[in-house]
Amino acid sequence: MNELIKKAKILIVDDQTPNLVLMERVLKAYDFNNVETTADTNYALELYKEEQPDLLILDLHMPQKNGFAMLESIAAIHAKDDYCPILILTADVNVEAKKQALSLGATDFINKPFDMNEVILRIHNLLHTRILFNQMDRLVQARTQQLKTSFRIVERARQDTFDMLAMMGEYRDDDTGEHTLRVAELAAELAAEIGLGRVVIEKLKQAARLHDIGKIAIPDAILLKGGPLTEAEFTITKQHTLIGAEILSKSGSEVLKLAASIALSHHEQWDGKGYPHGLKGTDIPVEARLTAVADVYDTLINNRPYRPAWTELEALREIQAQSGKKFDPDIVAALMRLKHAEQKGIVIKSEAEVLSSVQ
Repeated sequence: MNELIKKAKILIVDDQTPNLVLMERVLKAYDFNNVETTADTNYALELYKEEQPDLLILDLHMPQKNGFAMLESIAAIHAKDDYCPILILTADVNVEAKKQALSLGATDFINKPFDMNEVILRIHNLLHTRILFNQMDRLVQARTQQLKTSFRIVERARQDTFDMLAMMGEYRDDDTGEHTLRVAELAAELAAEIGLGRVVIEKLKQAARLHDIGKIAIPDAILLKGGPLTEAEFTITKQHTLIGAEILSKSGSEVLKLAASIALSHHEQWDGKGYPHGLKGTDIPVEARLTAVADVYDTLINNRPYRPAWTELEALREIQAQSGKKFDPDIVAALMRLKHAEQKGIVIKSEAEVLSSVQ
């Protein structure tokens, strides 16, 4: 520690040249060899910025730019996470002057005329504190970097887990295994289109990928069946919503809790004729309503074991036909806007328009 203190950079600002000469001579006698001095108060701030000293020794009462002005300038440019002690040398023992200096960032005071032994002791203590601060700061930065690295590793592992869980629900009945990813992307776009916030959209983008995780418990004979399901088979298939919610609800993660809600409710319908609980309208969580539209749209335009892919126009017309029945009309309207349905000759209907047409 003594060696580090001796190597510390000290800047002295005093308009009296004899004081500077005396201070520099004494400091060098105590092996402080890294000392800069200036009597030019206008140049002092520039020198401070250039040298970035470990300790500033400053006179308060100087012509032109005095010590108070110097303290104000330093406070304005000083990094909030840095610490440079400032030792004030002054003949002013006024309490108010000391309070003002302290409020502007002064660390300690020595009254003129000063005892050089006391000055050296105070310099030693202030530099000791400065070195400890720097060591602690480096330690904190190192620990912060380690935590960031650990967080990235954990985040990557978490994302990998999400990806694998999503694939588990789709790999048997999706040719590419990318259905869940496409659904999540479209659900997020729809969420943005209806004005949901960024945080909600980011969570939805992850959670929607797990909407069909419950399919892992459905037999292949049903999932891969090449024709219509019997009533008994459909009853079994519907269980994937309850199974998915049960799997995902075990976690304390906010995203997985949202995923559980979506898994449970993405087959509920706007008119209350969906499953598993027959929820209606806005009783269905908005994230599930968004995922439902995205899920059906992507399912329709891609090949499935039981039928070939529909054209985009056919899919959009079918979803528009189910607006106000299976789907939230405002979300359907958002899909139509995203897919430029008007250019394809499809009328975009809001919830109010759908309700009025029913009445």
